[in-house]
Amino acid sequence: MYSKLVRTLLVASVLAPIILTVSFTIFNNSGLTLEALAWLLGALWLIICTFGVLKYAPKELEHFSEKIEAIKNINAEGVIFILAYLLPLILNAENKINYSMTIYIAIVLLFVFWNSNTIFCNPILKLLGYHTYEITLANQVSALLLTNRTLRGVPKEKVHLVRLTEHVFIEKR
Repeated sequence: MYSKLVRTLLVASVLAPIILTVSFTIFNNSGLTLEALAWLLGALWLIICTFGVLKYAPKELEHFSEKIEAIKNINAEGVIFILAYLLPLILNAENKINYSMTIYIAIVLLFVFWNSNTIFCNPILKLLGYHTYEITLANQVSALLLTNRTLRGVPKEKVHLVRLTEHVFIEKR
């Protein structure tokens, strides 16, 4: 139950940069309107939810200690470039929000992020100070590790992990 909720919130938070762009564009075109404020509050809500997941999920979800056999830093430049190219598409020729294109891009992003292990490409995780690593556990299972520390090689000791989703863990320190 918690695992699906956590995954849903992490995937949904990928939309925060798009929502912030919509809010800024409305603000830039019309000033501080109720619509601009509503979009801004939506983005802030997603950021707060992501922070809440990362802070409180470790208290509620499965804990265990495991030795990490291999570790690889994951870079998300590819997806970030895609976002950079897609975001301008939400504006039309008059510099107004193209809501149908915005909804289309949001649906495509949600589909891609939900059906792949690309939660690590979430810019909100980077904003909150998390690093993502592809790890191989002692039982040869590959997974993603979210941690707020920089790992420079395989830790010598067992790492305390919390399962966020089937193949995504957060380090509990």
